[in-house]
Amino acid sequence: MSQWSRHTCLHFVPHTNQYDRIIFSPNENCEWYVGRATGPQYIFLNTSICMTVNIDLIGVTIAVKCLL
Repeated sequence: MSQWSRHTCLHFVPHTNQYDRIIFSPNENCEWYVGRATGPQYIFLNTSICMTVNIDLIGVTIAVKCLL
């Protein structure tokens, strides 16, 4: 998320009462839904295999494009 904030005009804020939002959640795999999902858009990350900049940016890019 810091990469997005540093290199784009997009900034992440803590969730308060937004219906559409991105939720990062631990999982045994790295997975995210491709396409528009109303409500929470989950990005599941396995911290031992997918916490690299490239994989994180892919998941966030897909989620952000779907929320716009």
